[in-house]
Amino acid sequence: MEQMNILILDVGSTSMRGVLFRSDGKILCTNSVQTPHRQEGRLHEQSPVVLTNGLMEICRQSAVMDKIHAVALTAFRSAPTIVNKHGEALCSFIMWQDTRSEEICQELRSQCDDLPRRCGAPLSTLQTATKLTYLRRHQKEVYRRGYKFLVVPDYLLHCMTGNFVTDRTYGSRSLLMELEADDWDQELC
Repeated sequence: MEQMNILILDVGSTSMRGVLFRSDGKILCTNSVQTPHRQEGRLHEQSPVVLTNGLMEICRQSAVMDKIHAVALTAFRSAPTIVNKHGEALCSFIMWQDTRSEEICQELRSQCDDLPRRCGAPLSTLQTATKLTYLRRHQKEVYRRGYKFLVVPDYLLHCMTGNFVTDRTYGSRSLLMELEADDWDQELC
């Protein structure tokens, strides 16, 4: 059987790491790049360009060592951006540490008693939906021009494949997916 090389990408808040494994478990190379984000008070944002450049650099460094046959990706959740129909980001990612949506959470708390039962998580500034509500209210033009919202792994998958896809684990952290139905909840959306 022919050996297969798998690039594992791990995207964190301040760095991105890549490990190229051969299918027999041998590590062919490891790489990392810094992916800084901007912090000002409650604001924590990351430029999509930083993540795209990090992805490209790790792929380039790994491809020098050997051919890449498959890629596995893991990343932090709940940090959305809004993209156009081509997948181009219209704003920075609002990072998981960002708490600008606290007032929105306070406003909606009394309306969300059944939220944990429906989607598995309580209302908080950590979740994607509260960050999207913040964008809808404070960056109206960006929100209006948007085609989809993507969290970091979805954005990087789009960069690699041109497809808009997500994983249930990322969807479940959005406050927009109904767990029992295993689908987007139209009322929450």
